Amino acid sequence: LTIAGATAMAARSGSDISGAAASSIAAHQIALQLWLLCSYICDALAAASQALVSDAIGRSDPEDTKNVCRVVFLYSVGLGL
Repeated sequence: LTIAGATAMAARSGSDISGAAASSIAAHQIALQLWLLCSYICDALAAASQALVSDAIGRSDPEDTKNVCRVVFLYSVGLGL
């Protein structure tokens, strides 16, 4: 909320803010949006993996359970880096 407010103030101030400060605020806004995107992807991945693992356990299929866990772990590592 603070970054969004600072970005809005910078956009409204026009020429009162230096170019470096405006670039810095814009860069922080982009980083915030990317972080939020990754967190939403992680939430969706968690919900889907819970359903897939419970389905595999219900079918008594340990190989499929291991495969789902392996793929989810790799996606999680990729999103975490």
